[in-house]
Amino acid sequence: MKKRCGILLLALVMALSLTLLAGCAGEEPAGQPSESSSQPESEQASQSSGVPEEESGASVSSPESGETEESSEASPESSASQSAPQSQDPSSQETAGEDSRLVANDGALFGSAEQEVLGTGEDLEKWMAAAADMSGVSHLLVSTFSDPRVLTQEEVQTILDTLAGLSPQVLEEKGNPPTGGNANIIAYDAAGQELWRATVNESWLIVRVAPDTTPRLFGIEGQAVDELLAING
Repeated sequence: MKKRCGILLLALVMALSLTLLAGCAGEEPAGQPSESSSQPESEQASQSSGVPEEESGASVSSPESGETEESSEASPESSASQSAPQSQDPSSQETAGEDSRLVANDGALFGSAEQEVLGTGEDLEKWMAAAADMSGVSHLLVSTFSDPRVLTQEEVQTILDTLAGLSPQVLEEKGNPPTGGNANIIAYDAAGQELWRATVNESWLIVRVAPDTTPRLFGIEGQAVDELLAING
């Protein structure tokens, strides 16, 4: 009986010892970090996301790639020059085209003797505004006392420059009509619409700025019109 109890006691002690040993073996030493916690955070993030470091942008670009990016970017100056509209020099704009010509000085086109009126200050402002911007003039018709012909670009420019350079004056009375001849000029736009008419002699400038059909008379006595008058023969 005593021998049997001793064997049971020994078995119980051995079982208890095995249990304690198993529990101690399962515990990790308190001072040692786990393998997963010792890895850098960037590696843990890349491993958890399944994306390699190079693809996730963690790697630093090589000098070659940096140079490529810089060369592909346009400088501010070049971008501004490409986007900015190119301004046109007014002096480079062409004057009225080849349709400008001298035509017979008859009443069918320029009208017979018309009853002009003295122009007012308001009338003069309208003409000066038209004379200050000749860019809309496509071609001219100018009266001639000789053979009709096509005007040269130089002649067209002379006519436009002469008209633009005049300083007409508002008159209180007409006075005696000039004895020299008149040069009659009609200006048209690209669509063939009349812009204005001007009659020039040594003393008067008579104008009609469309849609006004009344001839408005101003004084230009002593001003430079000889080159213009010489063109119509």
